[in-house]
Amino acid sequence: MPKYDGEQGAGPASDFRLLKLLRVIAVSDAALIAGISYFVMTGFRGLELAPLVLSLSFAGFFYGLTFYFGCLILAPNLKDYIVSDDTVIRGDSVDMDTTTRASGDPEADKWIAAFVFARNLFAMALVPMALLGGLFLFG
Repeated sequence: MPKYDGEQGAGPASDFRLLKLLRVIAVSDAALIAGISYFVMTGFRGLELAPLVLSLSFAGFFYGLTFYFGCLILAPNLKDYIVSDDTVIRGDSVDMDTTTRASGDPEADKWIAAFVFARNLFAMALVPMALLGGLFLFG
């Protein structure tokens, strides 16, 4: 398990094997969810846009869910590198800006960025899933 010494932004130790395994599990989980959900919605009768988008939304949600909560269990100190979260409206889009502090280790910084991405993906996948699910069920 990655360890943090907590001194002057020092990052986790160089053992990232569990996080690499967690990423493989999260990607496999997402692919499995996408395939199963698309099959359940269409029976693979043909390419349909709404079920495809909904399946990809499910996959993004489950990737974020698996990787984010897995990181919280395996490397809980990754969240300590998040300085602030801001929701910013830029023109017609809403962006989540997350500011992180450097760990001093480029490999740790990569995992911090992956953790933030998974966290934002998990949160941002909820709204499209609800909208697309409503369209699928009632549209």
